[in-house]
Amino acid sequence: MGSDFSLICQPSQRSESLVSCRMPKSLPEELESKPGLINVTELSHILDLHPVTVREWAREGRLPYVRVGYNIKFDRQRIAEWIRDRELAIPVKRRKMR
Repeated sequence: MGSDFSLICQPSQRSESLVSCRMPKSLPEELESKPGLINVTELSHILDLHPVTVREWAREGRLPYVRVGYNIKFDRQRIAEWIRDRELAIPVKRRKMR
């Protein structure tokens, strides 16, 4: 997920001449900050995937989900864990040495 070290900065409450900066929340932390279930559309926006892909991955068992009646819902905590489990599984292309 990478090397994005951009900071979120805003004026300090203590002094006008100071700036308070923090690292942005990671995607799993952002998901865990709110309780409850999310639907296919919400998760597709979060993961930047097409809703059909989210449904297929759930049906294939690639995404943890729960059924609420006929609807597919996703628990924020379980999706955050799913993301963390995959953060280090990014393939790296290596150049061949001559």
